[in-house]
Amino acid sequence: MRSDALRTLLQLKPGETLDTLRSKIDWLANAPPAAADEPAARTAPRPLRPTMNEAFLRSVLGSAPPTENDEKIAAERGRAINASMLARGVPERYLSIDLEQLDRDLPPDYLAAARKLSDIAGSPFFLAIGGSRGIGKTALASGLIRAYTVRGRHAFYTTARRMIDELTTADWDRKMAVRRKFERAHLLVIDEVQDRSATPREDAVFGDLLDHRYGNELATLMITNLSSEALAADMGGKLLRRMGEEGGYQLCEWPMIVPFLAARKAAQHAAR
Repeated sequence: MRSDALRTLLQLKPGETLDTLRSKIDWLANAPPAAADEPAARTAPRPLRPTMNEAFLRSVLGSAPPTENDEKIAAERGRAINASMLARGVPERYLSIDLEQLDRDLPPDYLAAARKLSDIAGSPFFLAIGGSRGIGKTALASGLIRAYTVRGRHAFYTTARRMIDELTTADWDRKMAVRRKFERAHLLVIDEVQDRSATPREDAVFGDLLDHRYGNELATLMITNLSSEALAADMGGKLLRRMGEEGGYQLCEWPMIVPFLAARKAAQHAAR
């Protein structure tokens, strides 16, 4: 199908919704190749994976000027993504973080860490990032959660203390639901790992959860202010070995991001 015909097909008409657009994409993904298609396309099976593929949309609609309806759809989708991230624990101030659209003036090591997280999104990993406060560790993790959310995958942000409290204080009829939320998420981000202040029983609950996720090859990202050696002493050698197998420990040593962001916000305000 010609690209101009594709653009015509994918333009929403008055009264049509985002579900209509998904239906059109599903039809395209499963439609048989036309006679004018390349010979290879006639013989090769078409993947039956209907999905809201943003790269595909950009390739088809990239040269078409956005319509008012396109902008409404983008705004609606943005609000839905932000609402989902907020419901999954992401602090409101980090909702806009997108690992693919970071300010190029940020420290090179920060941008390299963002690229690494973006590259491993969707893969199983057991990773910890550590460093001092104010260098953007939680912002990076929130951007990773966004990457999962836009792909329709479940990701949660929590602190170690909050997660332990939820696991140990939930009513009996809710305990399994709370545990499943943390056990089954495609991505679980656990912040402030060093601030657990846990009893031996609570540490055992915490360790069992991490063991379950590791055994099921689910992505787990821990955030800490501790060095790798201090984290291993705090949580045990087994944790360090598993990190070595499935992701490792990344020490974040770039300059503080908070002053950078504050200066940028002040400059933007002065320009208005």
